[in-house]
Amino acid sequence: MLGAPLLASAQTAQDPSNVVLVFDVSNSILLADDGTNVEFAQALEGIAGRVEASADELVLGNAEVSFVAFGRTAISFPNGCDGLALNQNPAAVERLATCLRRIAQNYRAGANANVRDRLDTQDTDHVAALVAAADLLPDQATRSAVIFFTDGEHDPPGTARDNENVVAAIAGAYQGRSPLAILPVGLGASAGNFETQLRGLFDAYFRDMEPCEGRAAFAWPDVVFPSADEAGVAVAEALQEVTCSFVFVPPATPTPVPTPGPTVSPTLPPLSAPLGVQMLAGNGSLTIQWQAPPDGGDRVVDYLVRCRPEGGGDDDWLESEEGVSTETQTEIDGLEPGVAYVCEVAATDGLTQGASAASAAAVVVLGIPETPGQPRAEPIDRGARLTVDPIPGGVPVDSYVYECTSATGEVTTKAGPERTVVVDGLVNGVSYTCVAYAENRVGRSQASVASAAFSPCADLFDCVPAARYGAIGGVALAALAAAGYGALLYRRRNRVWVTAQVDGGENRSLGWGPDLGVVLEREGEGGEMFARVHDFEEAPIKVRYRGDGFFVVSSKAGIHDVHQGDPAPVRDDAGFMHLLTLRRYRAKPNERQAAAARQAAAARPEDPAPEQVVERLEGRDEEAPPSWDAGNEVPAGGTHVTADVGNAASNPSGALAGTFAGALADDAAARAEADAATEAAAAAGQHAAPEAVEDARAADPGPGDEARSTEGA
Repeated sequence: MLGAPLLASAQTAQDPSNVVLVFDVSNSILLADDGTNVEFAQALEGIAGRVEASADELVLGNAEVSFVAFGRTAISFPNGCDGLALNQNPAAVERLATCLRRIAQNYRAGANANVRDRLDTQDTDHVAALVAAADLLPDQATRSAVIFFTDGEHDPPGTARDNENVVAAIAGAYQGRSPLAILPVGLGASAGNFETQLRGLFDAYFRDMEPCEGRAAFAWPDVVFPSADEAGVAVAEALQEVTCSFVFVPPATPTPVPTPGPTVSPTLPPLSAPLGVQMLAGNGSLTIQWQAPPDGGDRVVDYLVRCRPEGGGDDDWLESEEGVSTETQTEIDGLEPGVAYVCEVAATDGLTQGASAASAAAVVVLGIPETPGQPRAEPIDRGARLTVDPIPGGVPVDSYVYECTSATGEVTTKAGPERTVVVDGLVNGVSYTCVAYAENRVGRSQASVASAAFSPCADLFDCVPAARYGAIGGVALAALAAAGYGALLYRRRNRVWVTAQVDGGENRSLGWGPDLGVVLEREGEGGEMFARVHDFEEAPIKVRYRGDGFFVVSSKAGIHDVHQGDPAPVRDDAGFMHLLTLRRYRAKPNERQAAAARQAAAARPEDPAPEQVVERLEGRDEEAPPSWDAGNEVPAGGTHVTADVGNAASNPSGALAGTFAGALADDAAARAEADAATEAAAAAGQHAAPEAVEDARAADPGPGDEARSTEGA
C-alpha cells in the first residue's frame, strides 16, 4: 500500500500517556470527489495492520487511547473506543486496531458512512471537537496529547461565531493540564489561514512535553500535509512522539513512475441490503446472521452490524467489533440481559455503503435468571404442589426446578415450564423442605430459600388431624345453631304490648313487640322525658323482648339484658344517661282508664309497704294491665309489657345506683296504678279477667313468685 506508515516497537514506555485521536468526518472529506477520503482510509488501515503485527510489544507500553469524530458536533466514536488501556492488555491492542479500521470504513463509505447517522457532518467545528477530546483526558496525567486531524478551517454553523478564536474558546477545557500537546494534522495546501489556525493551536497548547528516550527534542515542525497519505503518516508519527511506545519507520520512497492519464471508472449499481437477518440470544450477547445482498454481493469487502435496545435512539447503537470481514455472521456482546434488542446489517464495497436490513423482530438477550423467592408448598397425597412468585426482570425462564429433601436426606427433583409444579414420589408422613431454581439455556439460578417444612398426606383429615375433630364440632354447632334458631323463631311468635317509663315519668305505651325502635324526647319546654316508637333500624335505642319476662336494650350506653320492671341505662342523642323501664302485657291497655287509675293512685296518702316494693322488684306482683279496651282480645300466647326509666345524665355510675332506690317508690306507685285500674274496670262492669293476670304470672313468673312458692313449700 503506497505511503502506509510503519510502526516498530520501542524499548519501553517511560511514562504513562493518554492520547485522544480526533478525526474530521465533515462533508468536505466524506463527500470528496477526488478519492481523498479513500486514500486517508487506506492510511488508517495501514496503521491498524501495524498495530496488530506488533501487539506483543505494544502491551509493554503504558498508553491509553480514545477516539472522537466531529463535524458540526463532536462525539466519542466509534462505540467502545474510548479509554483503551494497552498496558498488559492484548484485547485492548486488538480493539485499537478495530477502532482504526472502523474509522477507515466510514471514510471509505463516504455519503453512506454510518457516522452521519450519529452527528451532523455539514460543518466543521474545531471548538466542539477539542472540548470533546479534553473530556476524555484525565485531570492529572504524566503526558496528555490530542492528535487532531482535519481537512478544513474552523467553520461553525450560523454567523454568530464567525472569526471565532479557537485558541481562546478552548482555554477553559485545557486549563491546568500539563504536560500537554495538541498536534494538528491538517490535510490541505500549506500557507494561508488554515495553516495559521493550526500552528496557533500547537504553539498555545504545547506544555512541558519531554522527548521520548533517545530523542533530542519533542518536535512537530509541520501542521499541514498536502496528501491524505502523508496525513496518515503524520498521525502515526504523532502517536510515536506522545506515547514513546511506537517507533515510526518511514516507508521507502517509491520509484517515480509516469503519471497515468485519467481513467473513467464504470458506474456501479449501489449495493442492495443483505437478506434474512436473524438473531440468536446468548448470555448477554446476540449472534446476528444474514445472507449476502443479491445485488453487488461480489463487491462486498465488509459488513457493518449494529444493535440497540428496542425503542432506543441514535446514540444507543452498539456496533460489532470483529473488524473487516466478509463473514455473514457476527456476535455483539456486552448487552443487558432481559432487554429486547433490534439489529441491522449493511454491506460496503470500500467506496459506498449499501442499504441496511433490520431484523424482523426484537429479541430478548438472555442471561442467568434471578433467584426465585421462597417456594410455597401445598401437601397432597404422596407429593406436594409447589409454587413461587414471578421473578422480577425480563430474563426469560425456560423451566422452574424444584428440589425436595426429606429429613433423612433423600432428594426428589421435578421441573416444569410453569411456576407451579407438582412434585410426586414423596412419602406420606415424612417431613420435607424444597428449594427452587429458575433455568434457561444459558444456565441455572442460585437456589432459593428453602420452603417451610411439610409432610405429604392422603386427605384433609390426614393432613390436619384437628380437622376431624373440627368437623365433628362443626356438625354439633350447626345442630345447636339450628335448634337455637328454631327456638328463636318460636319465641318470636309471641307478640307483647310494651310500655315504657323514662326517668320516673309517665308510663306510656310503645306498641306491639317483640322488636321496637325507641327515641327519647322531651314533652314541651322543660317537660318530662318520654319514650316514642321510631324506625327499628334507625332508632338510637333498640328494644327486643326475648321472652321469659326479659328485654334486651341496646343504646350508646351498651347492651343490657333486664327483667321487665327493672331499669336499663340508656343514652339520648345528646349523650345524657337515662333509665328506661319496660313492661309487657298480653293485651293492649285502655290509655284513658290507665290515666284515671294513675290519678287515683297519686291521690293515695300512704306509700307502698316495703314488702310490696320487694315483691315488685322480684316480679311476684305481676298483674294484668291497668285496663283493657272493651272487646279487646288477648293474642294467643301473647303477653303485655310496660317500661320505666330513671335519670342518670350527670353521673352514669353513681347516679344509676342511686336512682334504683328512687325507682322503687315510683315502681310501687305504678303497681298501685295497676291495682286501681283493675278495680276501676270491675266497677265499670268490665271483665278485668283476674285469670288473665294469673295466666301472665304463670307464663312469666318473677323471682318473687318463685320465692313465695319456696316459702309455701
